[in-house]
Amino acid sequence: MGFGEYVKNAQPVLYRMFSNALREGRLGHAYLLLGEPGVPLKQTAIYLAKSLLCLHPDPLADECCSRCLRIANNDYPDFKLLEGESESVKKDSVTAIEDDFSKTPLERGGKMVYVITQIENMTPDAANSILKFLEEPSEDTYAILTANNESKVLPTIISRCEVFRLRLLPLEQVREELRKKAASMPSSSDDSPIIGEEDIELLSCLYNDAAVCLETMANPDYLAAKEALKQLLDAYGQGKDYARFVMEKDVTSAVGKKPALRMFFDLLCLVLQDSIDGGKKLPSFAIMASGLSKSVTNLQDKLLQTLTLRQKIETNVNPGLLLTHLSSKLGED
Repeated sequence: MGFGEYVKNAQPVLYRMFSNALREGRLGHAYLLLGEPGVPLKQTAIYLAKSLLCLHPDPLADECCSRCLRIANNDYPDFKLLEGESESVKKDSVTAIEDDFSKTPLERGGKMVYVITQIENMTPDAANSILKFLEEPSEDTYAILTANNESKVLPTIISRCEVFRLRLLPLEQVREELRKKAASMPSSSDDSPIIGEEDIELLSCLYNDAAVCLETMANPDYLAAKEALKQLLDAYGQGKDYARFVMEKDVTSAVGKKPALRMFFDLLCLVLQDSIDGGKKLPSFAIMASGLSKSVTNLQDKLLQTLTLRQKIETNVNPGLLLTHLSSKLGED
């Protein structure tokens, strides 16, 4: 099942309106997708970009033509992606898109599409730069923007976009779909399910779509980050000093590359937030996280500090130093 099935079934208003606009040739030049954390905004934005450029839309992207596959691999010259999840989008990055898109399209079809995710994380200069670009779009240029926090987006940017508010599927609905898929999949050699309840809990909180969860489940970066998280939580059961040792030795070696490091920070933030909320969303981790809850004070502050450190991953900081800093922050009283 392609991602189009998610858009069609979970976001029917977006699917219907974008399909009609594409079919009738009345596309806007800028779209803003809004949704709570967990809604797969980036994946939806990329799917809409594919739909604008697809060789055989029916009515939206078929996801299997050469263009769709090249966009999926970020290997299509008339498609640009800036991700605001990892770090603030800066003016230089926006200017680079403006320069590229001031020229004629390199591929047949004549359309150029750029996606910028979590635009609330743009620097002020970048936001003003993209605003000017939105005010005077070239005929064949299309923007698809996403944001989790509408209140932090410039009202003038919102006013220049067609806005879609994507709905968050009920958490238990996503989990039940995952459980059904897990039950229908073959077991591993030790007769344990390929998708365990721990995975279902974590991934459903990260991604509000069963298909995206399943795809992530096979990602070695996720598997490494999950095991590193479990090691750390178990270590907190033996005290902060031992947890610091595990963080700086075992966790660093397990998630030393950026993709796994990002995932580790995301999973740790989930556990911290769930500990603050009383362990309601991640019951499989409630006992494991009890040591963390007892050892770490001021969990809300620690969550904010962890989120702040997560943004530094893209600044080429040494992963070991970043995790050492994280360990120090978590250990502070």
